Amino acid sequence: MDRHVKKEEFNPYTQVHLFYYTYINSELHLLLHKPCNSSEDNYQEFYEDISESDNAPPFAIARLMATKYRGLLKQNNIEKMKKEESLTETDIHKSSEFIWYQIWEDEVFHEFLDKLSSNPIQYDHIYQKLIYFLEIPEINIKSLNENLEKINYDYTFIYKKYVYESKDGEQKSLLNYFDFNSHIQMTIQRTMEDILDYYVIVSCKPPGNNKDQAGFFHFPALFNGIYRKNLEKWLYIISSTDELPDESILKKCKAVIIPGSHLHVYDDLEFLRKTEAWIRDLIHNWPKIKYLGICFGFQLLSDALGGKTEPIGNGVFIRGGETLLIENKLWDFNFIKASGLTPTDSINIVQSHGDQVIRLPDYEKYKIRNFGSSKNCETEMLVSDDERILGFQGHPEYIPSFTIHRVAPLICKWQGLEQSVESYTKIRDEYLSESKNHKIHCLELRNICHTFLKFHSY
Repeated sequence: MDRHVKKEEFNPYTQVHLFYYTYINSELHLLLHKPCNSSEDNYQEFYEDISESDNAPPFAIARLMATKYRGLLKQNNIEKMKKEESLTETDIHKSSEFIWYQIWEDEVFHEFLDKLSSNPIQYDHIYQKLIYFLEIPEINIKSLNENLEKINYDYTFIYKKYVYESKDGEQKSLLNYFDFNSHIQMTIQRTMEDILDYYVIVSCKPPGNNKDQAGFFHFPALFNGIYRKNLEKWLYIISSTDELPDESILKKCKAVIIPGSHLHVYDDLEFLRKTEAWIRDLIHNWPKIKYLGICFGFQLLSDALGGKTEPIGNGVFIRGGETLLIENKLWDFNFIKASGLTPTDSINIVQSHGDQVIRLPDYEKYKIRNFGSSKNCETEMLVSDDERILGFQGHPEYIPSFTIHRVAPLICKWQGLEQSVESYTKIRDEYLSESKNHKIHCLELRNICHTFLKFHSY
């Protein structure tokens, strides 16, 4: 049975729901649908189970909207519906099937990742369920359904007036688990008044495509999908092209996240030096803002504060699962205790790096210590004594099936193998069958990152 999630409890979502809504004569209406061949009145929202290869809710919904629903509700089509222009067969995908690696090449998939990343309204207090709300213009449903029938589309739609019917003491359906209208209006009002907690993702990459990092992953959707809560504003900053957050943003900011990059922290790039200076200012002058550094962001923090990062050596690049040996004192931190995890002497993590931190910032000045090591790297996990800095050499945001689904074609290219489904599948299956990757699910580390970002002892 669904239950409310405690304030500091990590919610590992397993299912994601998407409700389109509009106000007709000032009353909330939901756009619901059902299969054309269904004779029952079983109109419903869009929803999907989150697979391991999705990794986070936005990817599951984006995949669903690009495949099963064949891109019907992409923005261009919505604009046509609004004007009562007819959709043609070319406005939707010819097939609802994608080979697993092809989804990353689909424009609708990326459009929905963008849309959900910037979406201001969600409900995240039902255990293992995340609900997105997207506004849609008022549409002539009768005309739309007639149009869709002509082009042999698989579903029919309806606007349903929303009425909240809470029944205390009884198990509630999703539609009546909470008051949709009040929640939407409250979020809109708070957003307009900018009464929100800010979180900032600073991506260190050269100018170019802002959506993908090194052609691999969509950072806004990834971190928003795992950690974002309603009434939070998450900003995505490209440090090489955007202005780094100034005082007006930092006054509202709870945490800064600097994720991985295909660059090296010691590259001779002006924007990296500028970012390091910004990090030093952040650490020295904004003591209530937390810093989460992942891989490159872990190394950049260390170097910005006087540490040193170097290549591992001999062309070594560490990829795949790794076991971190954890110092017992880690479990004494307040945010670690808030995670509710049982203390352990080791945690598994996904790795993807060729550099390592060989010297930490001066402890007397910054009070930053290392609490994890592996067979390849002595420094794997940094925490500051005041609990405002957390860093990982590895990637708590990734799980093996997500990464290999994306990079198998690239590995084929690097290894000079034939670019074919057979080659991609062989690489994927071999990678996932390795014991070091098979046992990684990253819920422990995601939980630690979540409580770090949300738990405030001051």
